[in-house]
Amino acid sequence: MVRFTVLASGSRGNATVVTGGRTRILVDCGLSCRELFRRMKLADEEPETLDAILISHEHSDHVGGVAVTARKLGIPVYFTEGTHRAWMRWLQPRRQMTYAQWLEQIRKQAAERQAEAVGEEGEPDETDMVEAEEGRENEPQVLRLATLAQDDTR
Repeated sequence: MVRFTVLASGSRGNATVVTGGRTRILVDCGLSCRELFRRMKLADEEPETLDAILISHEHSDHVGGVAVTARKLGIPVYFTEGTHRAWMRWLQPRRQMTYAQWLEQIRKQAAERQAEAVGEEGEPDETDMVEAEEGRENEPQVLRLATLAQDDTR
């Protein structure tokens, strides 16, 4: 026997528990985790017994609480590739940034990589310094300094 327990249906959230035998699946999770658990308990459903979450599509009234609920219960979430892609875009919208902001971000990442390399290999050599400086307006000066330092050691 298959049993459907509709916990919410509408633009403010959608969630249905489908039970068949020993398997229990939550279809859509458009409610907050707290609200979902409250409604499940009111309907004599135990959240801890859910086996998985199935998402029909990426609209916020179907996925609003999926991340927290799945993490809290430690259960898998199933959706199509297209739904997953759209949901990820919804979670992490693309940021627009100026060239200067992008350049600063690249510089910070290069400095972090260089710091990690120093921690792993000891002191950086002139090659590391030149690589960390790539893309900077001062590149010719830095290259000249690295070359001079190399020539002085010969």
